[in-house]
Amino acid sequence: MRIRYNPEARPELAAWEYYIDEPEKLRGHWAEQFARRQPMVLELGCGKGGFLAQMAPAHPEKNYIALDVKSEMLVLAKRKAEEAYAAAGVPMDNFLILSGSSSSWMRRTNLMRCISTSVRLAPSAASTSTV
Repeated sequence: MRIRYNPEARPELAAWEYYIDEPEKLRGHWAEQFARRQPMVLELGCGKGGFLAQMAPAHPEKNYIALDVKSEMLVLAKRKAEEAYAAAGVPMDNFLILSGSSSSWMRRTNLMRCISTSVRLAPSAASTSTV
């Protein structure tokens, strides 16, 4: 499915407290971005955020990070997460959204040293790997 350019996507994300615009500045300080130090799950290519919107509110014992290259997709993931947390009646203190290309982004941020599980969902199948 093709997502149209949305000029309001980036400003909406930038105004949100759970969006990290410059992840390079957090190198070595990822755990401090969450309310609790606990295992982190990274979803590469989160798209509209359906997977993490289900998992993060239901599993407060883990911290979740959503990554996608398209701001338009991340805005949809943001909205879906807000709805899911509100419906569950739990605080959104274990969830972050980041924008960027997974390969270059991970080299610059050193996040993979902190991740306990990474998830990449493909249109035809889902795969999970433990790091």
